[in-house]
Amino acid sequence: MFFICIECYVDRQIDAVFEGGGIKGIAHLGAAQAFLDKGYSFRRVAGSSAGAMVAALLGAGYSGAEAFSAIKSISEDDVTKGSHLHHFLGKAVKTVLSYGLYGTQAFENIIASLLKEKGVVTFSDTKSEVKVAVADISEKRVFTFPDDLPFFGIDPKAFPVARAVAMSAAFPGFFEPFTLKDTEGRTHYLVDGGLMANLPLYIFNASPSLFGLKLGKSNQYNKINAFHGYITMLAETALDSEDLECSARALSRGARIFELPTEITDDNGQQKKVSTLEFSLTETERKALYTGGYNAVKGRI
Repeated sequence: MFFICIECYVDRQIDAVFEGGGIKGIAHLGAAQAFLDKGYSFRRVAGSSAGAMVAALLGAGYSGAEAFSAIKSISEDDVTKGSHLHHFLGKAVKTVLSYGLYGTQAFENIIASLLKEKGVVTFSDTKSEVKVAVADISEKRVFTFPDDLPFFGIDPKAFPVARAVAMSAAFPGFFEPFTLKDTEGRTHYLVDGGLMANLPLYIFNASPSLFGLKLGKSNQYNKINAFHGYITMLAETALDSEDLECSARALSRGARIFELPTEITDDNGQQKKVSTLEFSLTETERKALYTGGYNAVKGRI
């Protein structure tokens, strides 16, 4: 009698697309670890905003658990420090002059440092193929980096991955936009990819080996008392949008989309919905997000 292991013939290399969602993106790292623990490997990865960061870390060779350990203590101050103009001129003047409360250099430096630990600087260095969605508000279109970099006269293989991630996460109003000149000399303002494609499934051809990882949404009422709160809810509203047509097309071709929970038990034992820019989460609360993502995927693959 012969025993046939059906699972042995299943392609364990997958493509994964990660939705944007700020701090909630920690759940993606738990989901990624669940795939790895089940014997899957990432052939190609893509994402917008926080999803772009996750894709970059996985593409560099981090496991979900390693990446979580590396970023679990990063605070809002870490991401926004070094914005000296903000301190001297004040938030209002800073925002008017540079179109954002904070610069992106500190965030880019954090990502660059993490990637360098794995020997990754440019897109040519990644272990798995990495794609990042970036919104161009000058032409109201979405670019996929590194593929679309020749539009700006830039060699795709020589572009820093960390810079592309920072572009994809530059939410308008909170972070300053990036600018690039195209080959005709026109200036383009580049911002958070999630504004136009928060779950950019279009990047890869839909197939049974394609997985989309989206983050749970919240429709609860939120009282807005200050500008920071306004920016937070603006981010929530923009990034909660979904291209239903793109998702339906991917599903019809065999792709699978998993929704990861973003409701956790806080340090006081209360249930709470995590918001996009809630960088004040404790390490215990961040661990709860990670574990929720892990469990949501582990039981479905």
